[in-house]
Amino acid sequence: MRTSVAPTRVAKLKPLLVVAGVFALGGVAGAAAARAYTLEEVKPRPGVSRAELRVDAMRRNLSLDQRQVDAILPIVQDSEEARRKAQGPCQADLDAVRAASDAKIRELLTADQRTRYDEQSARWRK
Repeated sequence: MRTSVAPTRVAKLKPLLVVAGVFALGGVAGAAAARAYTLEEVKPRPGVSRAELRVDAMRRNLSLDQRQVDAILPIVQDSEEARRKAQGPCQADLDAVRAASDAKIRELLTADQRTRYDEQSARWRK
């Protein structure tokens, strides 16, 4: 009489499959948490300048104290103003490129999506 070997293999693989499943679910949960955190961190905040957002990120990432924040903010604000001035001559071309890509994207969206896309674009361009 011959015994079946297949149930033994399944019994050996079952713990490995459970561990692999746990790791996979952990990876998915971790990715979802990272995505949620990132979306919250980069969300545009009305009334807050790019310079303030940049210094706020520096404060968090570098553990700046208030004295450092107060000293760095004017430096970053000056550099943002210089960037805007340097970008000025090219702004019309950049706007044209943006408008062309927006038009192509809008063609692919439903009416509801176009409305939300336009609202989102307006928020990001403030």
